[in-house]
Amino acid sequence: MLVFEDVYFYHQKDAPILKDIHFTIQSGEFVSIVGKNGCGKSTLAKLMNGLLLPKKGDVRFHHLKTANSADLIEIRQQIGFIFQNPEDQFITTTVRDEIIFGLENIRVPKEEMEQRVQWASKAVGMEFYLDSMPHELSGGQKQRVAIAAILAMRPQCIIFDEATSMLDPLGRDQVLTLMHSLSQQGLTIIHITHHMEEVLHSDRVLLLDNGQICFDGQPIDLFKSVSLKDYALLEPVAVRIHRLANEAWSFTADWEGALRQLWDTSLKT
Repeated sequence: MLVFEDVYFYHQKDAPILKDIHFTIQSGEFVSIVGKNGCGKSTLAKLMNGLLLPKKGDVRFHHLKTANSADLIEIRQQIGFIFQNPEDQFITTTVRDEIIFGLENIRVPKEEMEQRVQWASKAVGMEFYLDSMPHELSGGQKQRVAIAAILAMRPQCIIFDEATSMLDPLGRDQVLTLMHSLSQQGLTIIHITHHMEEVLHSDRVLLLDNGQICFDGQPIDLFKSVSLKDYALLEPVAVRIHRLANEAWSFTADWEGALRQLWDTSLKT
């Protein structure tokens, strides 16, 4: 369970980046956090595992507090962090060594390391690339290696901070599929994104604006009750089609023509 209580963060006290943040994420939830650029999403993510510390309030993971330096090592073992650019996480020359590096840091016994390397690389579909150099891989493959390195440490929660934003459609689909697979296995997944299509299958969405949470609920309720244009966000194509269909369906009997027209309209809006 991840808890934010009355959290504020700022570099200058009179210009808070986050203010009065309250929420609880239960174990096993798949939560997406959305909002326009500069609203504080990445700052929020970094507060979750102690990469940043709140200026006011508490961030807790179960019984551990990020403000307690003695708790930080365990928090960072339990909450993995996937960055926007996977190369920011690479410091070794092979995929195998990249996964092993994290295991060495948490002092996993040597006899257990290879078993974890094989399990984690297979979980992300990279078991045949263990001797490859990370810089030779595609963007999606690099991101899957970064995920494998975190998975091998067996965290309870993984934060994906804009982890799909630099990927092509194939790489994005691969990473999203992996997120949902991990969620189904019981991991807590926190997905920071500005791609609204990616939130459709989340359990819950937090909308952040001007440093505060202005919506907390299910994706369907977000799309029904919030004007995303007000937050510089685009509706998913499926939502646009549904909305346009509701507006147009009552005055046409040509449903095939209406579908074609709605599809063309949705791609233009």
